[in-house]
Amino acid sequence: MKDLPIGLYDLLHTKKLQKHLKSSGLLDRAEWSSLSLDEIHHRIAVPLSREIANFIRETISKSNKNDWIDDLEKALLSSQELRNLISELIPVKSQSLQQIKPSSPLSAYKERPDTPLSESALLTGSSRTPALRSQLIKELATCDRADWLVSFIKYAGLLPLLPTLREFTQKPAPDGGPRLRVATTSYMGATDVKAIKALLELPNTEVRVSYDTKRTRLHAKAYLFHRESGFSSAYIGSANVSKSALDEGLEWTAKISQFESNHLWLHTVATFETHWEDKTEFTICSKEDFPTFEKAILQERGEKIDDDFLSFFDLRPYGFQQIILDDIAVE
Repeated sequence: MKDLPIGLYDLLHTKKLQKHLKSSGLLDRAEWSSLSLDEIHHRIAVPLSREIANFIRETISKSNKNDWIDDLEKALLSSQELRNLISELIPVKSQSLQQIKPSSPLSAYKERPDTPLSESALLTGSSRTPALRSQLIKELATCDRADWLVSFIKYAGLLPLLPTLREFTQKPAPDGGPRLRVATTSYMGATDVKAIKALLELPNTEVRVSYDTKRTRLHAKAYLFHRESGFSSAYIGSANVSKSALDEGLEWTAKISQFESNHLWLHTVATFETHWEDKTEFTICSKEDFPTFEKAILQERGEKIDDDFLSFFDLRPYGFQQIILDDIAVE
């Protein structure tokens, strides 16, 4: 078991976890919660299936291509190594590790998202599931960094999140980069200029905008929350940053748990990075570039822009336009 960093968890209290916490001196800083008997089978099955899958993969990789089935059968039926793996995953108590607290009690997480970090979930905007806004706030308060990819951002939707965002962005991400990355568009002028201005005022935050509303129309809505503990979450659905979507509308949002569905989490992260690094699609929007964004929004809304207003702009081609200009220059 790798080192366990400070942060939130949702791990069954197994023999393996108990030994690791003791050997690393973290047992006194572990916070636990009780599990019902109805939850135990699932909590045992997920890590067990993962360990067995790794064992099968390693066994096949070491086998002769022609004899791998026989080798696998022998290993599964008689391997002491596999029995030891299973033995280590037997629960010590009917409880789950909730967090490893920092040395300062004041820094401990007092709230956590309402759905288990170890399980995926569906938020439907009804009274039977938590509101997406409340989950975004709780995720921000307990994660290490966040990435958002949304079509548009309304100030009324962003306003309730701003206090948490200001606190969240006070320090950089663990890797020294921006703690909050937001990718959005100028499509149809739906994004509020005031909302982007508020985001640009946050420290350790980077905003990128897609201005190409004719060739490509980004409709994705995804909120990614990264945790060094391995219990990251992604919320993917139909909700932009607006009051109706986050609070009032019957928007469906699927929550992906990194722990339970790592393949989906990795796909989500890779897709976000592909968009984020696409210089032809997304352009960095800084305070200096803000007039360009403001102009794009007004143009999308069909509002008149007078000459005095234009004179304040440092006009630059969008990313996709720059490619065309470069090709012309080469020719």
